[in-house]
Amino acid sequence: MASRLPPQDDVKTAPDLEDVDLTVEHKTKEKIANDDDEPSTFLKVAKLLLAIFIGLVVLACLTASKVSTISLAECLSDARFNRSHVVQQPTSPAVTIPNNVTVLPVTLPPTSRPIRIFDPCDDESPEPIVNMLLLVLMIPYGLTFLRCFWITGFSVSFPWPSLLALGVGFVASAAEVFALCLMVIEALSTTRSALGILLMNSIYIVQLVFQLFFELYKFVRPKEDRPASWKWLLAFFVSTILAIGSFGVIVYFTADMDQNSGWKVPLAVLLLSLAWAPVMQKLQTRRWDAEEVDEESQKDPNEADDDEDEEDEEKKFQRTRPDKDARWRSGMITSFLKLLLTPAVVTLYVYTFNIGRAEVMWSWTAWSQINMSHPAINSFLVNIFTSFGAYIFCLFACSICIYHVGFAVPLLLSTVFAYLFAFIVPVCEVFIPEEACIADTLSYSWGIPAAVCLFLAQPISVWSFLARSPTNVLEKDSKIFWLPGYNNIFLEQWLILGRKTRYNNKKQFKERTKIVKNACVYICSTMYHESEEEMEQLLLSLRGIANDLQDEAKRHFEAHVFFDGGCKQGQPSRWALQLLSLVDKTMKVSSKENVFSDGKCEKWDTPYGLQLSWRVGTRKMPFNIHLKDNSRVRAKKRWSQVMYMSYILDYLSTYNPLGMTSGAIEDDDIKASSPKKGSLFMAPTGPHRARLNSPYGWTASVDDRQPYIQVDLGETKMVTGVVTQGKPGEDQWVRSYTIQYQGKDVGSISRLGTTSVKWDSYSEGVDGETTVFNGNSDSDTPVKHYLKKPICTRYLKICPTPGDWHNACSMRLEILGYNPEDKLDNTYLLVTDADVKFNPDAANALLDITARDPAVGAVCARTHPIGTGAVAWYQIFDYAIGHWLNKCANNVLGTVLCCPGCFSVYRAKAVKSTLPTYCTHVTKANEFLIKDMGEDRWLCTLMVENGWKLEYSAVSEDSTFCPETFDEFFKQRRRWLPSTVANLVLMIQKWQTMVKNNNNISRLFILYQLLLLFSTLIGPGTCCLLVSGGLNYAYGVSVTVTMVLLVLTSVAYAMICLYTSQNFQLQMAQVLTFVFAIVMAAVTVGTAREVVEGLSGPPPLPTDAPTVDPDTLVLPVPVSTIYFLTIIAIFIVTALLHPTEFFCLIHGIWYLFCLPSGYLLLTIYSICNLNDRSWGTREGKTVGSGKSWSEIWWSFVDAMRRCCNCGPTQEVDEPNVEEIQSEPPTPTQAKPPPSPIVEDPGEEEEGEDKPKRKKGFGAVAFSLGQLGRKGSGKAGPSARRIQKSGWFKPRTGQSLARRATRKQSAWRRSLLDTDKLSTAMWLPAEFKDRYLNSFLQHGYDDTTFIAGMSDGDLEFIGVTKIHRPALLREIDKLSEYQIDIKVPETVEEWLDMIGLEKYNDKFVYEGYDVTSLVNIEEQQIRENLGINKAAHVKRMLIALSKLRHPSELDERIDKVKKVVSKLTTQKMENVSQDHVRYRENRFWAKLRNKCIKQDYGVFSQNVGLKEQLEELRNSWLIILAVSNALWLTLILTLAQQANLQLLGTNPLGLVFLSVFGCIIVIQFLAMLVHRVWSLMHLLARVKYPWQRLEDDVTISAPVTGADGQKKSAEEKAKMMTIDETAEEEVYDNPMAETDDQPVYDDPNTL
Repeated sequence: MASRLPPQDDVKTAPDLEDVDLTVEHKTKEKIANDDDEPSTFLKVAKLLLAIFIGLVVLACLTASKVSTISLAECLSDARFNRSHVVQQPTSPAVTIPNNVTVLPVTLPPTSRPIRIFDPCDDESPEPIVNMLLLVLMIPYGLTFLRCFWITGFSVSFPWPSLLALGVGFVASAAEVFALCLMVIEALSTTRSALGILLMNSIYIVQLVFQLFFELYKFVRPKEDRPASWKWLLAFFVSTILAIGSFGVIVYFTADMDQNSGWKVPLAVLLLSLAWAPVMQKLQTRRWDAEEVDEESQKDPNEADDDEDEEDEEKKFQRTRPDKDARWRSGMITSFLKLLLTPAVVTLYVYTFNIGRAEVMWSWTAWSQINMSHPAINSFLVNIFTSFGAYIFCLFACSICIYHVGFAVPLLLSTVFAYLFAFIVPVCEVFIPEEACIADTLSYSWGIPAAVCLFLAQPISVWSFLARSPTNVLEKDSKIFWLPGYNNIFLEQWLILGRKTRYNNKKQFKERTKIVKNACVYICSTMYHESEEEMEQLLLSLRGIANDLQDEAKRHFEAHVFFDGGCKQGQPSRWALQLLSLVDKTMKVSSKENVFSDGKCEKWDTPYGLQLSWRVGTRKMPFNIHLKDNSRVRAKKRWSQVMYMSYILDYLSTYNPLGMTSGAIEDDDIKASSPKKGSLFMAPTGPHRARLNSPYGWTASVDDRQPYIQVDLGETKMVTGVVTQGKPGEDQWVRSYTIQYQGKDVGSISRLGTTSVKWDSYSEGVDGETTVFNGNSDSDTPVKHYLKKPICTRYLKICPTPGDWHNACSMRLEILGYNPEDKLDNTYLLVTDADVKFNPDAANALLDITARDPAVGAVCARTHPIGTGAVAWYQIFDYAIGHWLNKCANNVLGTVLCCPGCFSVYRAKAVKSTLPTYCTHVTKANEFLIKDMGEDRWLCTLMVENGWKLEYSAVSEDSTFCPETFDEFFKQRRRWLPSTVANLVLMIQKWQTMVKNNNNISRLFILYQLLLLFSTLIGPGTCCLLVSGGLNYAYGVSVTVTMVLLVLTSVAYAMICLYTSQNFQLQMAQVLTFVFAIVMAAVTVGTAREVVEGLSGPPPLPTDAPTVDPDTLVLPVPVSTIYFLTIIAIFIVTALLHPTEFFCLIHGIWYLFCLPSGYLLLTIYSICNLNDRSWGTREGKTVGSGKSWSEIWWSFVDAMRRCCNCGPTQEVDEPNVEEIQSEPPTPTQAKPPPSPIVEDPGEEEEGEDKPKRKKGFGAVAFSLGQLGRKGSGKAGPSARRIQKSGWFKPRTGQSLARRATRKQSAWRRSLLDTDKLSTAMWLPAEFKDRYLNSFLQHGYDDTTFIAGMSDGDLEFIGVTKIHRPALLREIDKLSEYQIDIKVPETVEEWLDMIGLEKYNDKFVYEGYDVTSLVNIEEQQIRENLGINKAAHVKRMLIALSKLRHPSELDERIDKVKKVVSKLTTQKMENVSQDHVRYRENRFWAKLRNKCIKQDYGVFSQNVGLKEQLEELRNSWLIILAVSNALWLTLILTLAQQANLQLLGTNPLGLVFLSVFGCIIVIQFLAMLVHRVWSLMHLLARVKYPWQRLEDDVTISAPVTGADGQKKSAEEKAKMMTIDETAEEEVYDNPMAETDDQPVYDDPNTL
């Protein structure tokens, strides 16, 4: 059957090959899991439900407190007047009661009450009830006194009140006691319940009158910070009239009911209202040195002494801290005074008003009647507990930010509910005695309007300010209420009048806004040789900060990455290029964006190396990468920390933003010449829109000839700079402007509100001519100007030059400066490691703690290790236990001792107090352990010593990569363990200084740390006891035999660690860990058997056992069983309280199996290698560093031969691992591969000490040999095979015609055009005659071979020790030699590429092609090819290691290398004095010369450090051995003495279990407290479901480009140029790709 052809129209033409879209060319889109910064909906709904619940609880408690107070008063009235025996009829005349008290008759209709909570007190004597009321009054005073005394104690940091405060406190306390006693004992007992509640609500009368007069005073003496308002004047006038009228009605009817109480009620109300007035409470908090503080705050900062020492500044800081008022001392004094006055006044009233007999009242008979059978006991208990509960829940509500629902609304409604309870008879009779309830509602019809009027007066005047003064996250009690304590009688009134509001404490709320919104946070990261994945994780975290729009505080974030060894002579290292390629990958918005264009990236040559700067994210966050040149500055992490700490403290903090961008400067504080308030254009273009990076902008009116914008900074500031922008999307900006400011005499404000002030124009010249600043040239690029002469002012005015603007006078701005009283005020350092992962919410959670308490110097987060494998499993549980128990206990009991640099927030003030000591050099061995092995721990120790508190926040979480290999883990802990112990010993040695300087450290806390140190010391011995005991229970193995084996094993491993290489030490540690894990499995079974047998009862005693004394105490369960079960229960409960981390408990099984490795082997390894000065991690590793078992075996044999001297061995130098520079890893490698290029030849020699070298090839050849094959520098297994079988036969030689003339490669051409010099030209004249032949003989023909030589290389070629430092300094000036990763087509091309074309004949003769180059080893190069020059062998081995196809990372690095080389490099030292970088260059130059300049170890003070470290190691070994030997001897000896048994165990073991069991219990209880605190913190950070981000977010809003991204016009033009030229020449924009480059989509991106 013929095939059927399709119609001609349906036939599709085949596409050209160039148009074919290959599937293999498509790259898989990387899907990045962005952490959702928004809390889950479940948490939001849970917070809402919790807020409603707490609000109802507070409302119920307040209502019950009022009702119980009325009930107690009515019980006193019943007992006092015995009203139940008086027969009352509706028409009966008034009944006269003894003591000349007349009570109106009340008609009580018969009612049936099946429910009665409070019984009548008609048959009771009044004295016990008076005593109950006395306790109700005194219990709050007693609790307040105890609390104040506990907080202040004998600490000197809490100031005493002034004489004025003491006088006001005495008057207010006396008035309060007399008024409360009069109200409770007399007034409330002679009135009815509803009337008593109205009397309670009359306490605000004095406050209302005061507010009315204060509003009138504003019109008489207006001020800028307190403008007069007709609205508030009218509101206060109406509320005062309502309150006074209602109060008059209440007094009238009270006097009508009781003629003798006409003066008592108004007197009590007025006295109490006066005593509780906010102004009276505020005066009581005035400190004794308040006048001195005020004088210092008003002192002109320009007249301050620049030479003031740090100690005086620290004392001044302590004196002027805002939270250090006299609140606690005053509360302690007044509470004690009230405790003394209350019994006396109550006794006086009892005697005066004939309520009872005073002698009976104080007799035991009256007090003994207060029991559960008393009718008033229920009212008494309800009042005590509900009042205290309402106070606690109110504090809780304020702390977790449910202020309105949980605090303000219940306070408003409690009076209404209480009045309803008292007025509605059926309800009243349930809670209040029947006689007190209102029966004839018509006769009390006046009560309803009086109650309504009082209720209306309360929200208008008092509650309105309460509702408009919400609290912050974890608000402290001292920030919520004026004075500590509460009141059981008028709790609601006390809480409202004692609350600090925006009205009565405006300064605090402004300060709080400044602390929260105007914080300057500098993210500082140190980086060295992290892998691509680790670097990318950090950059994604920084990207999250840059794109975070959910931060309501709008804090200023700025990121700085300090890269150790990041460049060499202006050329970025390969590791730095890897980071820069990831910057392009993670920080750009679209795939076509070029983050390395000159308009977006600034490249500066600085005194320390290179600096690259961007502004990234929707928040335009400054992002800076500092590439350190280790030939210019010191290497290592501690010196990088010194650099960024000093950079922030001494330079960046001078130019902090003052609040325009963040909103700390409120809208009302920004004014302009136009538009005016109320105009049509005020909302869209008003001055409040002139915030930097805002999507809007200020635009002056067209007819405004002299426009200006004026900013009120709120207080006197030191203005140091101005940043301006144009109006986004409108093509409008100002080209030039001037600055005006107000001096000291700012004039006054007249009655009409007009100002009469003098404005000074800013001038930098000598002639006084006004300085004109250049403005903007586009609408989006910020232009920054630093002022040569800082301005000390509060009011600043920016005046655009008339007519000098583009299209319209539009501007956005930020003002830079600092607080002259405290330069580092509200400045923080967010320090991170280079591999950390965090989200913005975690960073803000840490900042919540620092904003809450200015005494907190640092806060750390919960760190989660990331990794796979057994080593990572161990660390997961180790990290969990460390945070769950240890950090929580330190935080609750005293202070956290280490806030690691992994992810912590440091307060700049705290860093400043420690930096002078932190930057000192190492002079002793113990200083090396403290300073260079544990720099973070030492920094925190210095903070604690200087009086700062360190805290731990479990709400903030971060993740970091942990060591995944056994060797790297042991090397890391080898640094951590000695540094931790050394810092702990230092703290205990200085315990007296610590206790004196730090209020958070007590002697008990020092004792707790001493016990922890002791447990660490005897850890190996305790571990041996655990193993031997478990084996004894599991298999019946003798304890003596087991202990002997364990001790011998420990001693043998210690000898291995002392006399063998580290590689062999770690190999033996792995073997022993595996053996111990098996043993611990058996120990676990034995321990479980012991626990089961212990629970089943004590075992039967042997027949020959001694008779036990029947009086001896014997527990039914052994002590060890109780101890183990307690530990297990604590761990399980702790894990349950951390539900998201419960899985960590599973890894505890493996942790248990590895217990001997962690507590025995690791301790021995760490102490025996105490003299090892290498870092241990992030160091170079050979490609394929994993060894086979055969290689491990041969290494073991070689080590045994060396140890036993069984045969001749060649001693060689082991290279200093700190000097090896590694190559960035390929995607298939977990860790970076090494490179034998010496990166930092000038770095201080702090590596592991090398053995003496015998004559032979030396360190260079053997270190290079590591790259030629897997394994060490010695002959490995492959070399042995070659030695046995002889050299392989040469391949068939190819034609010599291949030696035809070749073109020079691009690499060679570029090299010839650079600064390549021959050795003869480069070598200094004084060394040329002596060492030139040595250089040439070893192959160092030119500077490309010389670059990267180390001290060992110079020593090998014969350079003497005295001349090596000078040559190393010259070598450091050479550019780094690099070879591209590629596979050439021929061997000739490869040799030509690496500059060794002279050996082409040998390779051709031997028959090598490109594929055979991969199998070449060092031994073949030397013997088969006859290449023996060290430099040439080194070059060839390096090239062989890079002989592979480039990976995706290699391609990106190559592209970014070209882009960075095209960037314009600006030298910071060449800028003019007017440039913003001029001061920065001066700062870096001064810091470099002061402490971070590289001196190559020549002038260092650590001469002889090696010998000191060895002596210190020997001392530590002796202490460890002796202490564990004594511990084991005592335990084993006492265990054999049956007559010394106590509770089934030996006394020493019992003491050990008791002490450390108590420590575990204390840690567990502290963890419970910390979990409650963490829960409060978590709830406080969660928003309600309806809360969203404000519409006016301060982000850039440029015009929208064609690709959907928002760009400015100029930026769009640049992008179009890049896109158009990308296809023509990749070199112009090698980073530009179409769809291949992964883009990280962020949900917050607008």
